[in-house]
Amino acid sequence: MKKLTPEEVKQLAIRRENRIVQIPLSESETSIAKDNLVQNSIKLSAQQEELARVSEAIKIEIKKTKFDIKANLNDLRNGYVESEEECFLIDNQEDRVMEYYTEKGDMVFSRPLRPDERQTDAFSQLKKVE
Repeated sequence: MKKLTPEEVKQLAIRRENRIVQIPLSESETSIAKDNLVQNSIKLSAQQEELARVSEAIKIEIKKTKFDIKANLNDLRNGYVESEEECFLIDNQEDRVMEYYTEKGDMVFSRPLRPDERQTDAFSQLKKVE
């Protein structure tokens, strides 16, 4: 393939058309491209490390949110929320049950009295008489 001068190219051409062509890199362009490759590789590595770190943090947040959603769904499905509160136990000797009350006065649980709880002493008998 013969090399033409720019003037010869323009004179001999019958028309113009845009086309993608391959132009070889010079030594300085090759050196610049290699430097860019190294810099971009370092940048990519740092970005991938950052992505892994951020991704792990986001995964933890997603797991917490999923747990909260599951808890909310259970609360809605059951119609109540479970919480640990101080309860006051009142023995109902007439019905033979131990009743559990919250500080607000709501009965939240009852169970049959155990044999040792059914025994009454003289003081409790006096309370019933009064």
